[in-house]
Amino acid sequence: MKHKMISVTLIVSIFLVMFTVNAKSQFVAGGNLALGIPVGDFRTINTFGTGLDLYAGYSFYKEKMQAGIDAGYLYFSGQDIIREAVKYKLSNHVVPVSLFYSYGMPLGRFKPYIRLDLGLYFSTFHSKDAAYKTMAKFGLAPALGSEYTINDQVSVFLAAKMNIAGQWSYFGINIGAAYKLNLFK
Repeated sequence: MKHKMISVTLIVSIFLVMFTVNAKSQFVAGGNLALGIPVGDFRTINTFGTGLDLYAGYSFYKEKMQAGIDAGYLYFSGQDIIREAVKYKLSNHVVPVSLFYSYGMPLGRFKPYIRLDLGLYFSTFHSKDAAYKTMAKFGLAPALGSEYTINDQVSVFLAAKMNIAGQWSYFGINIGAAYKLNLFK
């Protein structure tokens, strides 16, 4: 019980500091086109993935740091697999759901940043001739990106992300936009 109380106190303290540390703190919502290139074992059954990604976060400390939640959907077209003299055309749907933290260095309108996502990757493999199979794995995704601020509320970004979730690893490229909700002006 004592450990839970300490954890709750720590989390509340962190959020209080985030909300009071800077008048430029703000909520951010965004979305992007996600492209995925399978690596390792994932490449043996998949060719290329496309999808969408949505996120919501809180930007703080002079907009250098951001924390939030991210959810996406990618469809990977599969390769032909032969098992027991039967040819299967597989495809795969991956749904990553994660918490993220990013740190950037604003340079005028540009802000290069690093980011780390931690969460669950849900994957459904299916074929026209076989049953569906859904699984979940814990994964992480380090990323490097750059954001360009168009105006006080809108920015666009490009990021390269290595999604690592066991054998479901893939290199991702995200191109998107973010909208800043200036609640603390």
